Amino acid sequence: MAVGPPKWGTSHHVKSWGSNQDIPTKVVRYEDMKMKPAHVFLDIVQFLELPYGEQEVKSSLAKCDFANLQKRESQSGFKDRPYKGSQFFRQGEINSWRKTLEPHTVNRIVNCHAEEMIKHGYLAKDGTLV
Repeated sequence: MAVGPPKWGTSHHVKSWGSNQDIPTKVVRYEDMKMKPAHVFLDIVQFLELPYGEQEVKSSLAKCDFANLQKRESQSGFKDRPYKGSQFFRQGEINSWRKTLEPHTVNRIVNCHAEEMIKHGYLAKDGTLV
């Protein structure tokens, strides 16, 4: 029996990360990476048991600064871009969706993914967007 991709109304993709028992996983929010980059990436390094410390993490973060990534993309492109948009590294801002998405789109996302959004801190239990 063939099984197709999950329907729009499921959060199967995100749930599969957290429920994976075969491979240790760590879910990292973009917002946390932006607000506390050194702390979050050092935590990732430790989770992966890599032999790097705070100085190496800070050095790597400087090389991966969003403005630097945008500049490199504008000069030489970004071959791993998953779509045909004008650029992959567009804004790098937290909550830019609030200025971009129509209310009906936000409502559809919330209606379809509320459980996972609550679990990961994007939605309060009363349904208020965080």
